[in-house]
Amino acid sequence: MTLPPNSFNSYCASWTPAAGGTLHRCILITLKQQGYRDDRSQRNIQVVRPTTGGIGMLRIPVKIANPDGISHTLQLRTTLIGIDPSWSLDIRKGDGSVMPQQMGPNETLGILIGLLKAGNVNAQSRNAQAAAAVDDPRVGDVSSAQVEVLLDGQSIGGFTVEFGQPARTHLPLLMRGATAQ
Repeated sequence: MTLPPNSFNSYCASWTPAAGGTLHRCILITLKQQGYRDDRSQRNIQVVRPTTGGIGMLRIPVKIANPDGISHTLQLRTTLIGIDPSWSLDIRKGDGSVMPQQMGPNETLGILIGLLKAGNVNAQSRNAQAAAAVDDPRVGDVSSAQVEVLLDGQSIGGFTVEFGQPARTHLPLLMRGATAQ
């Protein structure tokens, strides 16, 4: 796409991941300006295919790590953006158990992140169909969860989980009637 001179606007480009291969993708954007070196911006993402049970059953795997040789108190500070307030973030260990309050020396912890509708706090133990929400919590243009990782109260980084909007199929409003032969 071509951007107008002195542009400060946001521009969007549709992208559908190709089938096959790994679910890890790299998106690379190159800005070309006459008389200047190319400016590149790269973002690595992990594509997660939704389950048939709806967004209430979706759990996204993430790994966090303690980079130090000593134990630390673990805290996750979360912010939901574009998510209906009747939903909350559900963060558990990779085996579905409760998150620990401590991380051991050089420990890497696999976690699962998902959304729960109010009243589904014990969704892990319910029938999968009952745990799936009937409505969609995503509102607005962007729906995401920002997670900041703190060890002993000090931020060591974070990540964002984006809950993309469901794909929509737009059919043409053209009807052809049968013709007599």
